[in-house]
Amino acid sequence: MIAGQVAYASRRRLPLGGEHDPTGTFGNPASPRLRLAVLGDSSVTGQGLDSAEDTWARVVARHLSDRFYVDLRSYGAGGARSDDVLEEQLPAAESVRHDIAIVSVGSNDILRMTPAWHFERRLDEIVVRLKRVSSSVILFGVGDLGSIPRFPYPVDRVAAGTGRVADWVHRRVAERNGIAKVDQWALTTEAFNSGPHMFAPDLFHPSAVGHRAWADALIPTVEAELVRIG
Repeated sequence: MIAGQVAYASRRRLPLGGEHDPTGTFGNPASPRLRLAVLGDSSVTGQGLDSAEDTWARVVARHLSDRFYVDLRSYGAGGARSDDVLEEQLPAAESVRHDIAIVSVGSNDILRMTPAWHFERRLDEIVVRLKRVSSSVILFGVGDLGSIPRFPYPVDRVAAGTGRVADWVHRRVAERNGIAKVDQWALTTEAFNSGPHMFAPDLFHPSAVGHRAWADALIPTVEAELVRIG
């Protein structure tokens, strides 16, 4: 029954939105420069949104633009797994020095049955290498995947469990490497279970409201890291 529900959810015909590149500069060029990098999957590229302006990365950049000239660079790609980030995105990110690098990956790994140990090993390598070129590395975490409307019962409960596993991997890697991690489960679960307005028409990717919730969860961690790195 679960296999049938998964097949239905994955093949159900629904409108799909394009992807966006949040890369850009924000604020007064005379302000101190802040180099911000984001790596990951469609959570970075904002699939399903109408504009790159609604992505959480740009919301965070605009929040910081009153104090900094924010140079935001995105290396993300829709559908990316940790292997893709490691092999395709990280080499480009390593060519530039960043003040803060944010990694948002894991949902595709777990939903596509990548073993947790493999995901953890790849995420660990991503973090280790980013630390060499970044003053701060933040793991975005993975929230309640069971809130995704595209997943019917009981697939939604399975998805919720796999989301927990992915977030647990993020926490383990963050603790082992002494870096920050966003607590998605504590900060966004209630919001993403509040109704379909949190999701785009494809019933899978977050809407502009969903990206705003992600940004609100991330901003306190970014602010804390700015204080820590001076």
